[in-house]
Amino acid sequence: MNDEFRELRDRIIERCFGRLNDEQLSAVLSERDKVLVAACPGAGKTQVIISRVLYLSTFGATYGSEAVPSNLKAGDLAELRGFLDSKDDSFCSVPEILTRDSVRPENIVVITFTRMAAKGMEERYRGVSGKSSGPFFGTFHSLFYRILERRRGKLSMISEADANEAVRRVLCRYTDVVTEDKVTGVLNDISGFKNSRLAGVPFEPRTDSGIFRECLSAYEKLKDGKGKLDFDDIILECIKLFREDEALLSRYRKLFTDILVDEFQDCDSQQILLLKLFEPSSRIFAVGDEDQCIYGFRGSRPDCMVDFSSHFEGGRKYFLNRNYRSMAGIIGSAKRLIGFNVLRNEKEMRAVREEKGSINLMPCRDAMDQSEKAAEILSGLQTADSAILYRTNRECGLLTATLLRKGIRFRTMEKAYNFLEEELCRDMLAYFRLGADPFDRESFIRVANRPNRFLGRALTEKVKGWPDERNVFRLLSEQRCISLYQAREILKFEGQVRRLPGMKPGKAVAFVLKKLGYAEYLEKNEGLKPALEEFEALASGFGSMREFLDFADRYSLEIERSAEEQAGVVLSTIHGVKGLEYKNVLVINCSEGNMPHRNSFADIEEERRIFYVAVTRAADSLWLLWPEAMGESQFIKELIQEKVT
Repeated sequence: MNDEFRELRDRIIERCFGRLNDEQLSAVLSERDKVLVAACPGAGKTQVIISRVLYLSTFGATYGSEAVPSNLKAGDLAELRGFLDSKDDSFCSVPEILTRDSVRPENIVVITFTRMAAKGMEERYRGVSGKSSGPFFGTFHSLFYRILERRRGKLSMISEADANEAVRRVLCRYTDVVTEDKVTGVLNDISGFKNSRLAGVPFEPRTDSGIFRECLSAYEKLKDGKGKLDFDDIILECIKLFREDEALLSRYRKLFTDILVDEFQDCDSQQILLLKLFEPSSRIFAVGDEDQCIYGFRGSRPDCMVDFSSHFEGGRKYFLNRNYRSMAGIIGSAKRLIGFNVLRNEKEMRAVREEKGSINLMPCRDAMDQSEKAAEILSGLQTADSAILYRTNRECGLLTATLLRKGIRFRTMEKAYNFLEEELCRDMLAYFRLGADPFDRESFIRVANRPNRFLGRALTEKVKGWPDERNVFRLLSEQRCISLYQAREILKFEGQVRRLPGMKPGKAVAFVLKKLGYAEYLEKNEGLKPALEEFEALASGFGSMREFLDFADRYSLEIERSAEEQAGVVLSTIHGVKGLEYKNVLVINCSEGNMPHRNSFADIEEERRIFYVAVTRAADSLWLLWPEAMGESQFIKELIQEKVT
């Protein structure tokens, strides 16, 4: 009778998970306490996590075990046979005798890296299980925030605005132009420094070390002064708490019998250490793909995927090699590309879809031609299932402008990037607007000393309070504190600026650079230069200044709208679409110096992983575009040629 019970139990469990393939099923029903599931793109890793939760919360870890209920009766076996005969595979209908060893939902923790991903998994679990409540689904930080808060009371987190401002103040002492990317880079370095200190490894900031130390000091001083924590502090403080209070750690080990981790390759040293604190008594079920580890700048540890058993003793790896997303041709090329990496598990990714699919290589004359070609490709596609991907947000400036001009709807996955909000663009537009309207005080104040015209800040600030009906140049030249030389220069400045409205916008850019001295200002503010070529290319596409200024006003409104848009082609960084898929994918700026990035050659494997993530988002068709002057990326060559060993 015991043997029949075990056979019926296992058959019922297998049927309940009949939608899984054999690779997925082996992982879900694993009897090991430490499991790593290495999943290729499109392999159904989320389905595996949800299935594992359903398995534990319905049956417990009983599949293939010797466990038999102590009071087993013949009637119980009859009920199991009847359930099998009914063809019912609903988890709500499973005979009660099979659920006696189930894990209570409150003892299961499912951790991922974004609130959106956690919410999606929770909704999916409830939809399949039919239960209104279930395990904890959330991020590392949300889980351990709760733990820390229960111990210490209400916690207060530093705001993004305060963190940015603390760093910005320091950077402004060393340069006139502080971009958002620069501030974000320093904050990432601060996080990396905390992470490396815990792991006991050296850390080299990407910012000048002296400036970085000042930024770090100012940032920590601001937090301490306001009694605030950041996300890294939450993990660090929890580690400290558990190390100091063994009894507390023991209670949480008993509470969290099963910890499931999504996107395991993105764990940093702090998060790995936390998981290891629970390892002695908690089952660890980790799912990820080291080939998609693209957060090295935040301290991600792909080596933990490769050397899993050295971090979690007795760990067992399972591989999900079937890609259900992409056509065979795309999969074959992606395998060739990622095969050039060394720090990885050897996975045999196979395409379930046998169609070849298409990979299209498209060299372009320049950035404007690239945007035009992208728009042309999109005009022949169903844009609702298409995406254009790029390395960084600022690369989509010309692209969004071109799509807007051609009436192609688009939506953004992340915070909308407004190219015309770049410092250089704002300066150029201020010159153009001032030329069209000499009463425009805001534009005058912005460019009066760009380059330096020896008009002090106190004097230019006075302009704000002057009557709107007066020409700002004339009014300024009439001030008693202005020397005769300054008055002549101001009127000369006016005469030059007033020529701009009659010029074509492309020519006007050159005029501002040479005749109005803006090139001199750029030499002293190198950080503004990257936007110049794109702004000039954009301006050159318009026949008149009025047309261009009208477009600039409309562009800003459309960029704000794109973040709320529900239809149209998706525009996103590669990082922003990890885990997502599209029928058609276009990747722009696939050039040397950008992919791989000129500042990241030291970690060529992560650069290759970023490109691999972009390629494997495509289900049917992939276009790779780049300006010819930059040269095609080495990764394009690797897509189409075998590795030489």
